[in-house]
Amino acid sequence: MKYYIAVCLPLASGGWRAFFPDIPECEVAAPSLDHAVFRAANALADHTVSLNGGAVDILPLPRDLSAIKADREWSAAHAVNWPSAVITLIPQRTANRLAEDHEIAALSHSQE
Repeated sequence: MKYYIAVCLPLASGGWRAFFPDIPECEVAAPSLDHAVFRAANALADHTVSLNGGAVDILPLPRDLSAIKADREWSAAHAVNWPSAVITLIPQRTANRLAEDHEIAALSHSQE
């Protein structure tokens, strides 16, 4: 299983945004850090499913954090302030796993 680095940054207006340096199509915003991480995981899984299961062959190999931090052009384009960033690893999930996670999320949201 591949794991992709998600960079989470606080927004000046409140809330968080999360995105994957290696997969520019996946970016989310949320009112809290944990919601941003959850939405980022779902965005990555949805993107994988949208590629009809071929994502293992199509998506680039994940870079390590030192390579991402060394990419000054990417950091500048996304206004990354590394000291305030929260970094997490998100697994690339399959369609079956995504469906299970959506069911779990629906249950947890109904209990809030």
